[in-house]
Amino acid sequence: MAGTHNFEGSILRVARRRRLNVMFANASQIVVGNSMFNDIHGDLHLNRVSRGLSGLQILNQDIVSGARHNSSERFPPPNAILKPDVDSNRPTSILWLNGPAGAGKSSITQTIAERCTESSHLAASFFFSQSSPVHNSTRQIFATIAYQLAFAFQSLKQIIKELVEDDPLIINKSMDLQFSQLILGPMELVKQSESKVVIIDGLDECEDPDIQAYIIQLIGQACDQRLPVCFLIASQPEPHIQDFSTSPSAQMTTSSVPTTWPSHADISTLVERSSGQFIYAATVVKFVGERGHRPTERLKIILDMSLPAKASGAFAELDCLYSQILSSSADIALTLRVLGTWMALPSTLSCRVSFLEDLLLQRGDVYLALSSLHSLLRVPDPEQHHQDIAVYHKSFFDFLIDYQRSKCFFIDVSASHAHLARCCLRTLTNALKDEGQTGTKTMLSTTVSYAYCHWCFHCTQANPDSELLEDLHRVDIFGLDSRRIFPRAAVTFLLNFPGVQSSTRQ
Repeated sequence: MAGTHNFEGSILRVARRRRLNVMFANASQIVVGNSMFNDIHGDLHLNRVSRGLSGLQILNQDIVSGARHNSSERFPPPNAILKPDVDSNRPTSILWLNGPAGAGKSSITQTIAERCTESSHLAASFFFSQSSPVHNSTRQIFATIAYQLAFAFQSLKQIIKELVEDDPLIINKSMDLQFSQLILGPMELVKQSESKVVIIDGLDECEDPDIQAYIIQLIGQACDQRLPVCFLIASQPEPHIQDFSTSPSAQMTTSSVPTTWPSHADISTLVERSSGQFIYAATVVKFVGERGHRPTERLKIILDMSLPAKASGAFAELDCLYSQILSSSADIALTLRVLGTWMALPSTLSCRVSFLEDLLLQRGDVYLALSSLHSLLRVPDPEQHHQDIAVYHKSFFDFLIDYQRSKCFFIDVSASHAHLARCCLRTLTNALKDEGQTGTKTMLSTTVSYAYCHWCFHCTQANPDSELLEDLHRVDIFGLDSRRIFPRAAVTFLLNFPGVQSSTRQ
């Protein structure tokens, strides 16, 4: 199983450490500093003696103590009245409690956690919360659960302690390694017939839907191992979570994948095409694993790609991959316009969907434009449109602004600045019109504030086209200046902008 070999290596290192105790059996009052001990039994084993903090103390420094059900940070905790007893020994390894916001899921899981604590059946708990940036982050979830498991199962305490002492940096490793080495591997050593419960509440409140699904995927590995734990996960019925629990279509998609897929030949082809570029491999993985598509068909699309006859250079394969993904867009003109607008913003690596849509003056354009680019961009669900979209790797933007590489997908950023300048001017004109109708000055929205502060910047970065010049002719600079936040430098710029001087001076 994935991750088992890594764990086995860690266990071997722990066993070697234990030999150190044999070397100094019955010894007392020994002080040793900065030394190395060699225990030679046919092989030479180098053992590092941990100094300072114990393994559990190291782990304790990287847990979210406030996410546990009995934390003082959750006082007073919500409670529910439950008539049936909680059965921790049911055969199902993962239980899903779902319901809409406000349905009382947290009250139920809190009460279950308290009952399981009273009966010594609680192994661990983690309650996500949007009110705290620490409590809605997944970075420390498995470290927090592992720390609690060390005290819930007597046989695990020493194992987890020594694993962390042997590799203190394990708390900074990837989620899959933390789960396999701190939870899955140690739990396989527990010889216990009676199960305990691990409760994860509010999974839908953590920061990234893809990570939510990934957590469930990792926990799903426990189902095959018959571990003495039952996972209870509570969340809203989000589609990406439901896919891993009840969706027949998701089960059909994965069940149709052959066990020998992908073949060694397919992997060799991808490795050769990546030319040592990790971003190529990472993008292929995201593209093939994108929800709503058959993985086998997506991989076939990649493998069937062929480089253009004159394609060359270090990025040829990566450029071909980017072009293939872009070509799947149903409206490439809209896609490039939205991407160009985003790239022309002062900070391009992330941007809120709602802000971008307000600036484009067309609701829904962003989701339509980026619907086929989830392997290149992190796009929040429509319900979270106030969250940021972000590009996974800057090389995608580098590709788009280089005509020799992107060809028909090339984005002229100066034209995007002109488009964004027009959007800003129209936003300001509409804001002034609304004030004129009401006769009062209103609070500036984020979009209007951005337009006031940046329209001049976008004009200076643009190659002025006829549409931009026409909008500049129509702008009421004195009305804008009356707001007293209109930059004086912008007035000077406008009065000296080519083709606008005469009309504005009149």
